[in-house]
Amino acid sequence: MDVREKIRQLRVIKKIPQKVIAGDLNLSLTGYRKIENGEVDISLSRLKQIADYFKIETWKLLLELDEETTGKLEEPIETYMKENEQRITALSQSYEKRLIEKDREISRLIELLEDCSKDKNIWKEKALDK
Repeated sequence: MDVREKIRQLRVIKKIPQKVIAGDLNLSLTGYRKIENGEVDISLSRLKQIADYFKIETWKLLLELDEETTGKLEEPIETYMKENEQRITALSQSYEKRLIEKDREISRLIELLEDCSKDKNIWKEKALDK
């Protein structure tokens, strides 16, 4: 869901007519409709003004969200952090586990190389003894 779709959905969720929002944002109705229809690029200052109007943080309008999540945009950032913290922790643990496995594999390969090096020296010694 892109920015314009989120703006539209927030308006629909709050049951605010386009004409009211347009007036509150000092826009013509046509100008506001163009924003929701994606017919114009939204400036950063206009995006901030719209975010402030809906009482959400500007960055939340820029996120790629599904319809269900868009309805939760007014929740504080802490909520998102908590939801993502579990995923981040799980990923971190998974990567940590993989790193430990790779470290063990590297240690085994080093031992093999050292054994091969020893065997090579033994073969050289035997060849020189003959």
